[in-house]
Amino acid sequence: MKRNQPILGAIFTGILVLLPALATAQTLEREGQLQLDMVNVMLADSALILSNGTLAELETDPNFTGNWEEFDEAAISLLDNHTIVSRGGNFPENQGIPLNQQLTLDECVYQLFQLDNGKELMIYQSPQNENVQYLIRGVN
Repeated sequence: MKRNQPILGAIFTGILVLLPALATAQTLEREGQLQLDMVNVMLADSALILSNGTLAELETDPNFTGNWEEFDEAAISLLDNHTIVSRGGNFPENQGIPLNQQLTLDECVYQLFQLDNGKELMIYQSPQNENVQYLIRGVN
């Protein structure tokens, strides 16, 4: 057992070194679809919204902390697995398209992340806009 003590000590030290890094990583809290009107309501609430813009602007946003590349990679596939439809629902023109994969022009696909600074970041994209957008909000 004593021969294994240096190995166990090294493993334990490695875990202690990695724990703070793991605790500060951004985490995906939610994802789904939203009406664009709901996003506009959130953006109008200036008391909570700290900043917003295009994903390209996120990297230099003073309210952003974290790994920008991770969000850039997530944004690339944001609209994947969705089919643009003129009206969502069980209509003949949507036959074979699952409801959760239908996306109308009035909707966007979003992902909501908790940042390591306690703020929330939402990236979203609508079929109407080829640029991925973001907003950062403070959390009470």
